[in-house]
Amino acid sequence: MSITRTRIFPLKTAIARWWNNDPFTQSAAVAYYTIFSFPALIILYLGLASFFMQEEAVREQVFGFLISNFGRDAADTFRTIVANTAPSEKSFIPFIVAGAVLVYAALRLFLQLQKALNYIWDIDDREVSNFRALFLRRFMSFAVMLGVLFVLVISLVITSAISSITDWLIDHLPDMFAVLAHSINLALSLIVISLLFAVILKMLPDRYIRWAHVVPGALLAAALFMIGEYGMGVYFSWVEPGSAYGVTGSIILLMIWVFYSSAVFLLGAEYAKTLHQKSLVHQKQ
Repeated sequence: MSITRTRIFPLKTAIARWWNNDPFTQSAAVAYYTIFSFPALIILYLGLASFFMQEEAVREQVFGFLISNFGRDAADTFRTIVANTAPSEKSFIPFIVAGAVLVYAALRLFLQLQKALNYIWDIDDREVSNFRALFLRRFMSFAVMLGVLFVLVISLVITSAISSITDWLIDHLPDMFAVLAHSINLALSLIVISLLFAVILKMLPDRYIRWAHVVPGALLAAALFMIGEYGMGVYFSWVEPGSAYGVTGSIILLMIWVFYSSAVFLLGAEYAKTLHQKSLVHQKQ
């Protein structure tokens, strides 16, 4: 890829690099680890969010999201998995062990994301093979995981407040405000998803990346994520691909959704890298 094309067509260059780096294999790996980490992430999210809101309201929000994206049968399946996976407080030692297993399971997903981002940034894992570097990688992945969960919790609180306000506006003001309320919710979703992607793109790779390069990549990934989420929701409501797999249909739908989300996220990472290289070209001139 020539330097000139990188400088003039950064998005086109990013798409070409994304395609050449086999994003489908990387996305499949992330989807695989999501199957094992998803219940743990939900449990950790419910536990953290319960400090800010009533637990029942948080559960309704989480499983309402699953119903809207995967259907009621899939949501019931995940509800059962979470109920069977959550640690019991009846005994202290088993509770601690179960909690540690949950944290490790959730951490595996972020470690896989870190590996995929390092691959994009041409970082050799042997560069971080010593004990201190490996410890810092695990610590950073853990910190990013907690940061992402915290941002999700804060967004839940803000979304709940805005939803209450928009519901009041829709009930008491003309219909034109319904469009405004819907636009506000879309804008808020874009901001929250972009922030989540930006945190991961900035913090997980073993390389310093400027926010000026991270933010455009995060916005690109978030916009494609929202478009794909809407498109897949419409497709699933018509075709119901999970019905062909019986009780495992919910797992299949989750893997499809995560596979697409990972693919567009990696495209955002490639765009951030292309912008980074473009700035290096400008500095040399």
